[in-house]
Amino acid sequence: SVKLARILLVGPVGAGKSSFYNSINSVFKGYVSMQANTGTAGTSLTTQFRTYYIKPGSGVSHVPFTLCDSMGLEEGLSTGLDVDDFASILKGHIQDRYQ
Repeated sequence: SVKLARILLVGPVGAGKSSFYNSINSVFKGYVSMQANTGTAGTSLTTQFRTYYIKPGSGVSHVPFTLCDSMGLEEGLSTGLDVDDFASILKGHIQDRYQ
């Protein structure tokens, strides 16, 4: 009955959440895609909550899920993903590019 599943990518800084999205997107497009910002740093490179819709290439008409990328989990105040935002994210109340 679910037409479009939302998959939330959560993990510590450097776990590869954005890289995972790029890999999945590349598979469906049929070529290497680097839509999400990736790399290494001491803090999260992803600074906004992002909803990525998979746009399939030839041969695939519809992808029944989206991937939601989040900031990394970090220790300290005002760093990384705020644990209080989890409930809002899971309920769909956080908009794309929420910072």
